[in-house]
Amino acid sequence: MSKLKIVVVITVTVLMISQFVFSTNATAQPKFGIGAVGGFSHPFCDYPKAGNALSGGAIGRYLMSDRFNLSLGIGFSRLADENSEFTSFLNSIDLMANFNLVSTGSFIPYASIGLGAFSFEYYNYPKNFPLVNGIPTPTRIPNGVKSGSTFYDGSLILGAGVDLFVSPQVALTALADYRFTMGDDIDGINNADLSGSKDGYLNARFGLTYYMGQRSARQQSDDDLLALEQVEFSEVEDDILAQLESGDDFSSTPLPQTTLQTRYQELSQNINAKQQEINSLQQDLSFKDQRIADLEKELQTSGGSTRGGVYSSAGSGSFSNDYQNALQVYYTKDFSKAIGMFQDLKKRFPDHKLISNCDYWIGESYFAMADYKMAIQSFQNVFTHSFSYKKDDATLMLGRCYMKINDYNNARTMLQDLINKYPDSEYIGKAKEWLSRIG
Repeated sequence: MSKLKIVVVITVTVLMISQFVFSTNATAQPKFGIGAVGGFSHPFCDYPKAGNALSGGAIGRYLMSDRFNLSLGIGFSRLADENSEFTSFLNSIDLMANFNLVSTGSFIPYASIGLGAFSFEYYNYPKNFPLVNGIPTPTRIPNGVKSGSTFYDGSLILGAGVDLFVSPQVALTALADYRFTMGDDIDGINNADLSGSKDGYLNARFGLTYYMGQRSARQQSDDDLLALEQVEFSEVEDDILAQLESGDDFSSTPLPQTTLQTRYQELSQNINAKQQEINSLQQDLSFKDQRIADLEKELQTSGGSTRGGVYSSAGSGSFSNDYQNALQVYYTKDFSKAIGMFQDLKKRFPDHKLISNCDYWIGESYFAMADYKMAIQSFQNVFTHSFSYKKDDATLMLGRCYMKINDYNNARTMLQDLINKYPDSEYIGKAKEWLSRIG
């Protein structure tokens, strides 16, 4: 390899490193990964029939953002033709720029470009050299270089790969790249008769990469995001008040700019999270107001009143009267008593056409008492009746119960069932809203 080529390789490498360093966002959090890979190499050279041979190496990665990282690799490759008439052992070091095609998820494909330098030892085992452009014996490396000599060369590398994360820090890695060498002698042949036929070789490797530290916050799971909604808003108020009352005099005590920025970012994130919680609570309050309106409507339809009076749990012999009394008790939030009254109605009027309503209001009572497992059982009982006015209501409430116990798969199933099976239900909008919240 000529001195001019060596100067070009070194200059381009320095320029690339400088560009990567000075164009990096100062706020990016550095993360590192290390890995080991193994596979095979296939030369493309003056021999018509090249073969495959083992290759491997180690890689280190520096993650500059969700979209971009640098990798430094060291490796070895064995190149040979199909008839084993030549063998070259390469030791390489390369610098790659990797561009992720997606920034989140467990499956991250990427494209790569980079530069490499390598040394290689060439060995020849002549049998019958192949014909190349009608020349039976190809021109050997000049100056009478012997088999076993060591050479140096550089390469331009283009490739692609994929990381499949099996855990937040461990990824299965698969990559392939083609290396355009700057010389024409890794096969021991420097054939001037083959114009433009620079040697090169293909690497295909597989292995594991381990990333130190946590991955980007943008890659949290849906369950992690939903868990944030469970934090009480008062906790954020307490945090803010504690910082304001801690005695820190920000005006008289100068702090490093990075410290102030960190505090500002933490407070902003907490405020945003709590604003989402406020919106969620407001939506729940709106839903409860709607349920109260539904209850008042049902009482009025049954001929009862939603105000005044303490009702006895003793049966009157009339389903309508006792059902109204049970609804009144539920309305006054005496949920345990309401459950007993609705269960009594189920025993005394098992064949009444509104008996499924009793199962539904038992479920509502358990839900109000935060006994979500019993609520699920009661709402499921609604579907055991051949006829019921409450099937869409019960489907919606099953979705809410599963959300409360963080069983988001069943929650999605119930809410989607409501949309699919009861397209005319008044709760379609509410089901779509909750589906969008849990993702």
